Amino acid sequence: MTCNLCHPDQDKSDGIPEGMKVLDRDGFSNTSDDMKTLVYLDKTCNACPSQWEGRTYENDTVYIRYRFGTLRVDVNDKTVYSKELGSGLDGRILRPIMLKHLKKAGIVTTDKRTVYTETRF
Repeated sequence: MTCNLCHPDQDKSDGIPEGMKVLDRDGFSNTSDDMKTLVYLDKTCNACPSQWEGRTYENDTVYIRYRFGTLRVDVNDKTVYSKELGSGLDGRILRPIMLKHLKKAGIVTTDKRTVYTETRF
């Protein structure tokens, strides 16, 4: 398994759809002007895919999914971030690792008021 954070020369960021983050060679955005803070984050599936649904303080809906080695974030049903982190067989990522990637990329962040839940699956 190779990680694009460790192997930036394997990054597949050519042809990024409009509205998605443009990342530096390490896979991170240096701008956080539009970073969203999560009010709550509910884990709705543990693996294949690992996925979460949430809401921001601005009342935006957030959907986060990790499947086939790709971490994707949709805000208000629009994909705003997609990054290949693992192999095509990866379907599980832990919340702290996922949040670390998204915070560094300037997509979403949390604060001490963020509520974490898990829907029974």
